[in-house]
Amino acid sequence: MPVEHAKRYAPEYGPHHFSNHFPMTVYALRKIGAAGSALTEFSQAYLGQLEAVEPSGGTETIDLENFKIHLGKRNYYRAYFDFFQQRITPEDPVPLFKLLIPGQSASAFHALIRLAYGIAAKNKSEIAAGLAYMAASYLPLSLEANVCALDRCDTVASLGEKVLVAQQENTLASLPRIRSIFRQMEAALGEAERHKLVQAAYDAKDISLEDISRLSLDLFLRTNDFTVLHAVTASHAARIVLPYAEDEKLFLREFFASIILSVLTVESGAFGQKRFAPAAIKPWDSLIARALDSLDSHDVKFVFSCREEQEHYQEPGYLLAAQLWLFGSQE
Repeated sequence: MPVEHAKRYAPEYGPHHFSNHFPMTVYALRKIGAAGSALTEFSQAYLGQLEAVEPSGGTETIDLENFKIHLGKRNYYRAYFDFFQQRITPEDPVPLFKLLIPGQSASAFHALIRLAYGIAAKNKSEIAAGLAYMAASYLPLSLEANVCALDRCDTVASLGEKVLVAQQENTLASLPRIRSIFRQMEAALGEAERHKLVQAAYDAKDISLEDISRLSLDLFLRTNDFTVLHAVTASHAARIVLPYAEDEKLFLREFFASIILSVLTVESGAFGQKRFAPAAIKPWDSLIARALDSLDSHDVKFVFSCREEQEHYQEPGYLLAAQLWLFGSQE
């Protein structure tokens, strides 16, 4: 993973705030066996679209006193980056992450994903970048705990079924179509029926990351949708980050609510009645070759995440998810 990348390139680019996937894709490419020539080809194709990090001279220096004041201000990214770079130590490798947990869905999980890759790579600069990105694009759901009576709270599975039925039966109000997933999430949170479902996710009982991961996988296998793809890759990232959360229960509540919110932005027509079940299942070698051939950042990272999650959970559905994304439902 490039050590100096975070100091040179901004975490987002373009008017729609597209996320910079470069460092994560380079890490994933290496993990799935890319040759040096593939890394060079990807770098040459990708880096030209990125934007330089703006200097922090026009903003305050971040310290513990003003840390929360500037959350959600994208122009403070460099100031937060410098702050975290100075605080990361071997004893505290992911400092103050607990303060960012309520806004972990920042930039549609891309900040969380970048942080996870930094942790996996043991790259101080990328850990700082992930934390700074989360702080600068902080997106709190601002939900209240324990709204439902405990004996009436949903489980991850039961709420997932309610969301699936609502999407399949098209019972939710239409949302404005916006190119940025995180803007779609903001709009969905403001719609009454979707807000109730997100609140129910926050109040769900017996939340486990494995249950969230399996729900995300199931929904992807029914949709082959770009937004739901991010629920799968975010669940992989959450598994890496969770040991550093300090408050595991709070992290899982916020994460599950954010996953449900993201799924509720998807158009109802995407939700099929059955999971993808191909007549012929392709092996991992074939899927990796396809991802390496495309050198698309989402293809590469999704294959890597699916392979990692299958190995961890021993769930063959991840192989099917990678096949569905790369080859479609007809192959």
